[in-house]
Amino acid sequence: MRWLVTGASGFTGLHLASLIRSRGESLATPGVEGQGADAFDLTRPDLVEAFVDRFRPDIVVHLAAIASPPHPDPSAFTRVNVEGTGHLLAACARLPNPPRIVLASSATVYAPAPGMLDESSPIGPSNAYGASKWAMERHAGSYVGQLPLIIVRPFNYTGPGQDARFVVPKIVAAFRRRDPVLTLGALDVARDFSDVRDVAVDYLRLSLSAPAGTVVNLCSGRPRTIRSIVETCAHLCGWNAEIRVDPALVRPDEIPCVAGNPALLRRLTGRGHDIDLDTTLADMLAR
Repeated sequence: MRWLVTGASGFTGLHLASLIRSRGESLATPGVEGQGADAFDLTRPDLVEAFVDRFRPDIVVHLAAIASPPHPDPSAFTRVNVEGTGHLLAACARLPNPPRIVLASSATVYAPAPGMLDESSPIGPSNAYGASKWAMERHAGSYVGQLPLIIVRPFNYTGPGQDARFVVPKIVAAFRRRDPVLTLGALDVARDFSDVRDVAVDYLRLSLSAPAGTVVNLCSGRPRTIRSIVETCAHLCGWNAEIRVDPALVRPDEIPCVAGNPALLRRLTGRGHDIDLDTTLADMLAR
């Protein structure tokens, strides 16, 4: 099996690439070794087509994207997440035997709403990142019948190696340093957090067996508040920082609790998310 994983040097990609290599299968990771003849740039259709035509993958997992938190250049969301994905899909569609393609979208495509969101929940992205992912999904729809596509919508996930710009590694880093003060936004909002290692297994299993045309949430169904994450880190470290709430970090229309319904994911993969958040936090603190 020949795998192509874009964004393989990123947070999720590193974990997925490790799983694929452990199976002894061929893996191309453009952007990691992308020099000279292997150059790869999603915004360059010529380079994307040349790379795909040379490697001819059986499975593509497309993780590369401009991600949230907010990017200083909003137009990059369109150039990379929408147009760049289009270049990749076009290149794959030209192959004599098109590969199975798993596209990483996002739960931010859903309209903000409390409760458990499933795959039929209303669409209504509220930021540029979510809007770009929804535009990507719609563009991918033009390849139905040409490419076997699977779209995944991850909810929040964290774990070892995540950038400290995100809230959970920010909290973990503060406790590892034993900072006397930790400044955060809303403490009592609850979000659906998974471990990146469970998410990597989801990508692997869905890549191998999910039916073409599948749209599926990646989530645990177990929301946790930011306050509970802080309290767990304090307990694990034996350290209590002063927690300050910065009003500038609190959104006026913050939804109290948002979680995903993992029922379809469990049916497709035969598993739930095995790693609970306390274990994830302990592993992050131990690094």
